[in-house]
Amino acid sequence: MSYQPKVYREQGGDKMIVASGGEIEVKSGGTLDVQAGSTLTLAGKTVRTVEAHTADDTLTAAESGSVHTNNGAAGAITLTLPAAVTGLEFFFGVREAQELRLDPDGTETISLPSNGVPGAAGKYLTANAAGETVHLMCVEDGTWAVMGYTGTWTAEA
Repeated sequence: MSYQPKVYREQGGDKMIVASGGEIEVKSGGTLDVQAGSTLTLAGKTVRTVEAHTADDTLTAAESGSVHTNNGAAGAITLTLPAAVTGLEFFFGVREAQELRLDPDGTETISLPSNGVPGAAGKYLTANAAGETVHLMCVEDGTWAVMGYTGTWTAEA
């Protein structure tokens, strides 16, 4: 007889617990679906959702904490940011040598990576060389701050 780890749901909660020594297995062709706004932790490390965009897209607050790339894009991609609400954060990476634009709401600003000074209201941040990255976080409503970056990111003129 094989050992079957105990899996149970806490009463009144939404937590699945696998007993010590147990495991969760996703068979070939199966999917482990972690919904937007959720966190997946493996061996104590948070695993971020990564989305490759090949066309323009509008991000939502529920996607906060996720990574967005232009992997597979054949041309420029514009990612429209949600309203800048304190605590939201996003990570971006240029994977194709195509322009990746990060577009805030018309009244909101994005700080420039090189000096931290906010760009003009509603102006996008852009990069186009493979390997460039930027981490944006809202630390004050209405303003996206650059928490880290690589490469050359410039503001819309």
